[in-house]
Amino acid sequence: MAFAVLGVGYKFYITHIKPPPPPHHLSGSLDLSTPLTKPHPPEKLTPGILESKDFDYPILERRVTLEFRERHQVQKLFVRNLDAYKFFCLHEILKEKRIDFATDKKGRTTTLIIYLPNSPVRQAFLDDLRYYQIPYQFN
Repeated sequence: MAFAVLGVGYKFYITHIKPPPPPHHLSGSLDLSTPLTKPHPPEKLTPGILESKDFDYPILERRVTLEFRERHQVQKLFVRNLDAYKFFCLHEILKEKRIDFATDKKGRTTTLIIYLPNSPVRQAFLDDLRYYQIPYQFN
């Protein structure tokens, strides 16, 4: 997909933005009787030549700054060996209560890593786990 976008951008750049090179016209005929001279290497490159570009990159540069919100003290809670139904229910509860979590799936076992904040939400969530008899473990 990236190559397709790059190809389309390059074609647009060539056809619409970059001017075509000037045509080369040979004036007169070639004189083969004059001896060929060895070309001289350039003495030095001047800084003006290095600064002037006759091309543009076909991409835009963007600078992105991420500001992270301040994190409160959290405790990791592991809920292991979840079946699909329990995982779905816990996932919906965590989204509803806006509790951060991660999922670790290895083979057929799924583990939820829940980052519980020190707040009243924590105790209510732990009470729900005990009520539904879902085993958990603190790290």
